[in-house]
Formats: sequence, C-alpha cells, structure tokens
Amino acid sequence: MVQVTALEGDEPVDSNTFSKDAREDLREFRLRVVMESPQAPPSPVPEEAHHDPSSSSAAAAGGAARAAHQLSPAATENTALKARLDAVTKDRDELRRRLDKLQGGGAASGGARGAGGQQRQAGLRLGLVHLALAAVLAFVVGLYINSGRGAR
Repeated sequence: MVQVTALEGDEPVDSNTFSKDAREDLREFRLRVVMESPQAPPSPVPEEAHHDPSSSSAAAAGGAARAAHQLSPAATENTALKARLDAVTKDRDELRRRLDKLQGGGAASGGARGAGGQQRQAGLRLGLVHLALAAVLAFVVGLYINSGRGAR
C-alpha cells in the first residue's frame, strides 16, 4: 500500500503525517505485487558436446556432475563458450584445408599457406606502390603541360 499526502513548506514528517485520523487529504493506493522465482541456471553440459567413449564410466560421470553443479552460472557459461570456440576453430581449420585443396595446393601447400598469404600481400603492396608512382607522375606531367600553356 502507498500513502500520499500534501505537506506545507516547513511541516516536518512525523508519525502523524500518514495517520488517517489526523489527515483529511491522505490518499491510499494498493499496488499489485507479482513475485517471480529466479530463472534456472544454464545447463552445465554444453548441448553440442560430443560423447567421448573413454570417459563413460559412472564414477567419472557422477564426479563431473557434482563438480558442474558446484560451478557458478558464469563459469558454466564460460565452459560452454570455450567448447563452442573449439568447435568453430575446428570447422575453420577444416574449411581452410578444403580451400587449399580446391585451389590446387593439396597437402603440400598446408605449410606454405602463410608464405602464399605473404606473397599476395607483397603483390598488393607492389601494386599500390605502382599506383602511387603513376599518380605522382601524372600530376607532374599535368603541371608541366599547364605551365607550358601559361607561358605562351
């Protein structure tokens, strides 16, 4: 319940301020309160986790369940995110391997992938240097041509 009343400028708030008998301008409002229970913590086991046959003993599973139950929600979320990151990293590596194979590099280019990327970057830098030199040369030639016309 909320009680509301108007006070004069210097009137102090005391025990009679919210008394129904002492105040005529006291208003009461009843508010509806809804209580909700907190959400359940996320599952300690990542949903994308693969079954590892080497760790399928009941004792190991029971110990892991107790340890996972004791983890805080942030730690379980961290574990799930690490598992997801590992899966994405494996997928990325597999896609890179397939791309190298499709580009004709095969297995031999797996170790030279970094060198190929460096060659492409060097080629790009060389192309940009040529472009910059051509722009400067065009600018100088344009100045020379325009200065020759102005002298006539």
